[in-house]
Amino acid sequence: MSKFKINNLKYTSSLTLSLIGSEAFKLGSSIFIFKFTGNLWLVTFLYLLLQLPSVLVYLFSSKIVKKVKSDKLILLICDLLSFAILIPPLITFIILNKDDSNNDLKTTLSIILITFSTLLGFIHSFRFIFLKNIIYFIADNNDQMQKFNATNSLATSLGFIASTILSFFLFKNLSFYWLITMNMITYLVSGILYYSLKVNKEATVFSAPTSTGDVENKQDKSNLAKSWMFILSGSLLIGIFLFPNTSGLSQYFNSFGNSEYKIDNWGFYFSIIFATFSLIGVVIVYFFQSKIKKSKPLFIAIIAVLGTLNFVWLFFINSEAKVNLISYVSIIALQQFTYSLFISIYYSTSYELFSKSHFHKQNGIAIVFRILLSSMISVLFTLISTKAGYLYTYLFYSLIVFICATGILVSSLTYKKRKDKIQSKHN
Repeated sequence: MSKFKINNLKYTSSLTLSLIGSEAFKLGSSIFIFKFTGNLWLVTFLYLLLQLPSVLVYLFSSKIVKKVKSDKLILLICDLLSFAILIPPLITFIILNKDDSNNDLKTTLSIILITFSTLLGFIHSFRFIFLKNIIYFIADNNDQMQKFNATNSLATSLGFIASTILSFFLFKNLSFYWLITMNMITYLVSGILYYSLKVNKEATVFSAPTSTGDVENKQDKSNLAKSWMFILSGSLLIGIFLFPNTSGLSQYFNSFGNSEYKIDNWGFYFSIIFATFSLIGVVIVYFFQSKIKKSKPLFIAIIAVLGTLNFVWLFFINSEAKVNLISYVSIIALQQFTYSLFISIYYSTSYELFSKSHFHKQNGIAIVFRILLSSMISVLFTLISTKAGYLYTYLFYSLIVFICATGILVSSLTYKKRKDKIQSKHN
């Protein structure tokens, strides 16, 4: 087996395992919090605090990466720290989580979950930037880089679907501390796999060299603006797109009031369906990424669907609960499928638009932009949902997705048209 195939297998396995643990813990925590407190704001704070402390890490990511000589060692350390951070909540839940009727205790346990999830989010921000950087040292060319990004999406989808199924089983049949235990085990195994990756001594160059002629320099400046428009639009889309799967899940089921549809049952079913459609999309991308990326009409269709499909649910908003639920889960599932077709192309393109010396700078800026703006939007979502209802929250969400999709489409089409013009002048 070649070095690339071995690395790809290890990279996929380690990323899948770590996501199984962390996503199961995240989903289980949010449902635990909402089930026992009924507080939408606590669920919102959980997802906010998973991201906000990592802003400084992403802001200085280019400097952090330059100071570290071994990416895989940092990945191992991050997973070992994640394991250690979960020891206190594990002990706490083993000792205290025995009385389901004690609401004050459940609120305290919810705050403990939020606190330690915040610490995990901070550690995971380091892991994220080094997972990005290590691609430069395990991929030998652009084709391998695109394969690793497709693999990244595949591992993410596998992690999501496995974590949802496992969290459902553990949440329903065992005490919550078993969910924490499973998370800890996955961190240990994934850390070892990351450390076993075989890396190159020199980084691979994925982006095209900068042009030097006057016409080309004008083209570079124009394309740089389009590149940033593409990156920031895509980054914000990533930041808010999973809202229906995360804090939006609690808000949607809360809109049913005291009906038979409860989040502690249906929330898991929704998540499994969403993750399954996402996985189908990722599998298609894994085998046909180059064809999808090169087909301009197909790319336009993908972005157009992302931007508009959400609005279809508005026609079912006043339907009976069962029709409302079926239409909602169908539309969000189709969106997850379409999003999976887009996401690996987005990440591969981000490597090609910027050189390695500028990649982490743009990546850090884009992620900080994503976290800050999506965090403010998330608070607005919860505020609108509690004051006016989930319909208006969903409409606001759909409008933002539409704006992001428009930015992606305009920037990518303009970038390619200008590039084609320059090439024709050389011919």
